[in-house]
Amino acid sequence: GDEQGFVSDGGDRYAREDMFASAVPSYNDNDLIATDATTAQANFDTSSPLFLALQEMAAIRQSHPVLRHGDLTVRAASHTAPVLALERRNWEGGETYLVAFNASSEAQTMNVAVDGRLLAWTSVIGDCAPAATASGSVQLVLPPMDYLICRSVPG
Repeated sequence: GDEQGFVSDGGDRYAREDMFASAVPSYNDNDLIATDATTAQANFDTSSPLFLALQEMAAIRQSHPVLRHGDLTVRAASHTAPVLALERRNWEGGETYLVAFNASSEAQTMNVAVDGRLLAWTSVIGDCAPAATASGSVQLVLPPMDYLICRSVPG
């Protein structure tokens, strides 16, 4: 039920609500994210904001194989500013992706170390800088509570 905003009591251990109308009181008192509905109502909604966001993410992952099978490197992680930047790379084809997440309610700007041969970047999702800010670095501007995916191929 994550794609429908089910939160549950007790964390994942109790996250077993049905997407169909429920008669279980311990489920029906839970809040759902992004809706005023309750689990007492049927909740299989393919127009739900969370369903649509997950559908978009799955389509991106499916259409960019390196996001599924490339080598993974953590490029930036911070506890003070809740950001994370990961690199996925296909060494044979040279494709590199930066996937960055911002868990803050404020926009975050960060310079991320990358291979110095990666000069041009395109946006897969979000607004990526079109060029490296310096040899071996690219600047990412992350909107609040959002993510972006940038792609580069060595020139």
